[in-house]
Amino acid sequence: MSRKSLQESLDELHAGETVKLDPPGNEFKGPLVIRKPVVIEGRGGTIWAVTGPVLQVESGGVLLRDLAIEITSRDTALSGEDACALKVRAGLSVELDNVAVRGTVVGLAQQEGEWHFPRVLALGRLQPATAHDFRLEVVTPVSCTLATDIDGLQVRPHELPGGPGVVSLRLDAVPAGTRLRGTLLIRTRQILRRIEVNGQVADGGTVGTGQVLWRPKGDAGAREVPAATSSPVAAAPSPAVTPGTEILVVSPFDPADHRTIGEALARARTGARVVVRPGIYRESLTIGRRVEIVGDGPVDEIVVEAPEGNALLMKGEMARVRGLTLRAVDRSGRPGYAVHVPAGQLILEECHVGSESLACLAASGAGANLLLRRCQVRGGASAGVLVLDRGQALLEDCELRDHAGAGAEARRGGAVTLRRCRIASCAEAGVLVHEQGQAVLEACDVHGHAGAGAECREGGDLTLRRCKVRQCQGAGVYAHGDGKTALEDCELAENGLANLEARLGGNPILRRCRLRGGKQAGALFGRDAQGLLEDCELEGNTRAAVEIRGSGNPTLRRCTARRCGDVGVMVHDRGRGTFEDCDLAEAAWAVLVVRRGAAPVLRRCKIHDGLKAGALLAARGGGLLEECEVFANAGPGVVIGDDANPMLKGCQIRDNGQAGVAVGEKGRGTLEQCAISGNGLAGLVIGAGAAPQVRGCRIEHNRDAGVWARRGAAGSVEGCDLTDNREGALDLESGARLQLRDNRTGP
Repeated sequence: MSRKSLQESLDELHAGETVKLDPPGNEFKGPLVIRKPVVIEGRGGTIWAVTGPVLQVESGGVLLRDLAIEITSRDTALSGEDACALKVRAGLSVELDNVAVRGTVVGLAQQEGEWHFPRVLALGRLQPATAHDFRLEVVTPVSCTLATDIDGLQVRPHELPGGPGVVSLRLDAVPAGTRLRGTLLIRTRQILRRIEVNGQVADGGTVGTGQVLWRPKGDAGAREVPAATSSPVAAAPSPAVTPGTEILVVSPFDPADHRTIGEALARARTGARVVVRPGIYRESLTIGRRVEIVGDGPVDEIVVEAPEGNALLMKGEMARVRGLTLRAVDRSGRPGYAVHVPAGQLILEECHVGSESLACLAASGAGANLLLRRCQVRGGASAGVLVLDRGQALLEDCELRDHAGAGAEARRGGAVTLRRCRIASCAEAGVLVHEQGQAVLEACDVHGHAGAGAECREGGDLTLRRCKVRQCQGAGVYAHGDGKTALEDCELAENGLANLEARLGGNPILRRCRLRGGKQAGALFGRDAQGLLEDCELEGNTRAAVEIRGSGNPTLRRCTARRCGDVGVMVHDRGRGTFEDCDLAEAAWAVLVVRRGAAPVLRRCKIHDGLKAGALLAARGGGLLEECEVFANAGPGVVIGDDANPMLKGCQIRDNGQAGVAVGEKGRGTLEQCAISGNGLAGLVIGAGAAPQVRGCRIEHNRDAGVWARRGAAGSVEGCDLTDNREGALDLESGARLQLRDNRTGP
C-alpha cells in the first residue's frame, strides 16, 4: 500500500477482502470513497481531510475497525457536508468496531442529530493541592457513555440518555508543576468521540468551584442528569428535555392534560413530548409530525391496544417512542400491524410489541426506516418484524420470539439488520429472506424454531456474522432458490436436520464457522447447489459431516470433519465437490464414501482414524484423490468396488489396520505415483473381477505381500517398487490375469 494511494488500494480489492493501513498508527489523507463490501483494518491509524466528507461509504457489507476519521479544519462554523467525517449512503449496513470520529456522521440513523460539545476543553491554570469542580454542558442526540483517560479526573454521570445534559468534572488535588493533558471520551454503541482536555497546575492559579467551562451556542440549555438510572424494562428513563419543549401528560386516571394518547398527538406541535402514564389505552395511534412519546412507569403497565387496524401508524418524518407496550388484537375483522411504518423514521426503545392480527412490526416503503433498541417483540400472528418494498429496519439488543411466522422477514427489496438479538421459538423460520430481500445478523442467538433457523431463497441476500443458530427442528441455515448466503465466525449446532442445507441454486459461503451436533448431516448440498466452506469445523454430526448429492458441487478448503456417526464425507447420486487441504477423521463407518456416479475431487486432504475403512468408493463412484494422506484407519485405507473408477495420484496410504488399497469385484481405478506402506495386510489387494491400473507406485513395508492378486483378478501393475514387504513382492493366486511390467521386486 505504500506505493499506491489508499483510494487505489480500496478500488483494487475484491468483495469481502481486507485492506490494512500500513504502517500502524499512521495518518492517511482523504477524502476516500468505499464502493465495495470490504474491510478496513485501521490498526490505530487516522483518515483525515480538512473538510468533509472524509470517508464516504457507497456499498453495504463494509466493516471499519480500529480507525479514526477526522475533520482537521479549526473552523467552528463548518456545516453540512463540509463538517461531515463519515457519510453512509442511506439504507446501507455498515459495521463499526472501535471507530472514532471528529466531525458529523450522516446516514446512520442512530448517530444523526445535533451533537454539541467542544473539541478542546481548557481547564486553565489551577491552584495546586486543591480539589477542583467544573461543569460542561453538551447536547447528544442519542444515549452515550462518558469516560476519561486522565488520572485523578472524575466524570459524572457515566451515561447520558440523549438530549441536552450537564457533565460534572472533579479533579483531585495534585501538586504544583503538574501538566494536565488527556481526553474525555464520548462513546455510543458504534462510534467514539473525543474532547481534548488540557490544563496546568501552578501557584497563583484559580480554583474550580463548579463553573461552566463550555456550553452550546444559542438557547439550547441543559439539565442535570442523575448518576443512577432505573432498569430499562421496569421504567424507561425520561430523555432530556430542551427548554421550551412542549410536554403533554396523558393518564386515564390521574390529573393530566389528556385522557387518551390520540388527543395528545392531535394537540402536539412539532418537537413536543407526550408523557404517558400507566393504563390500557384502547386506541389506534397515528404520528404525523416529529414528536416523542415516552412511558412514565413500568412498560408492562402502559399498554396501547388497537381493537382494529394498527396500534401505531407512522406518517410523519421522524418520531421516537420509549417504554410502551403496543398490541394489535383484531377484534373487528380489520387486521393491522402493531406498528406500521410506510414512510419516515420511527425509533422504538425499550418497548414491548405483539400482534394477534398481522406481523408485530412492518416497514413497508422506500422511505420507511424502523429502528428498535432493547425491545421485546412477541407473539405475532405472522412475522415478528416484516420489512418489504425497500423498507429498512435496524434492531439492536432485541428479543423476537413465539411468532406464527418468521421472527424477522425481509422481502421485495426490504432490508433488515439485527445486532445482538435473540430470535427464538417461531413456528416457521427464525429469519426468512426472499424476493430480493436482505438481512444481516451480527452476534445474534437464533434457536428453537419449528423450521430453519435462517432461510434464504428466491434471490434473497442473507449474512450472518458471529451468530449462533441452534436447536431448530429444521435446518440451521437453509439456502435454496438462488439465494445468496454468507456466514462468518458462526456456530450452527444441534439442529434437527442438517446444520447447513443448500439445494436448487443455493450457494452459501461459510468462513471460520463451526457445525456440530446436527441430527443429520453437518452440511448437506443437494441438487444444483454450490457453496464454499473455508476454515470450518464439522464435528459430532449424527450422519455425515458433509453430504453431497444430486449434482451438488461445493468447495471446502482447510476444513476439519471429526467424530461423525456414520461417515465423514458422503458423496452420492452424481454429487461432485472439491476438497482442498481438509482433515477428515473419526467416522464410525468410512471417513469418505463415494457412490452412485459421484465424482468429488480431493487434494492434499488427510483421511484417517476411521473405525472401518478410510475411503470407500463403490457403485460407479469416481473422482480424484490427489496428494492425499490415508492413514491409521482400522480397516483398509481405500476400498474400490462395484464399477467404481477413481483416480488416486501422488497419495500416501499408510499404517492402516488391513490392506492399503483393496479393489473388489468389478472395481477399477487408477493409482499413479502413490506410496502404499506400513499397512496391516497387503499393500494392494486385487479381488476377482477387479481391474485397476497401477503405475509408478511404491508399495513397501506392508505386513503381507506387496500385491495380492486373487483368482480372476485383472488389471496391470507397471513401474512400481514392490520391495521390503513381509510376505514378498507378489502373491498371485492361480487364475489371476494381472499384467506386470517393469516392476522392482527385490534388492
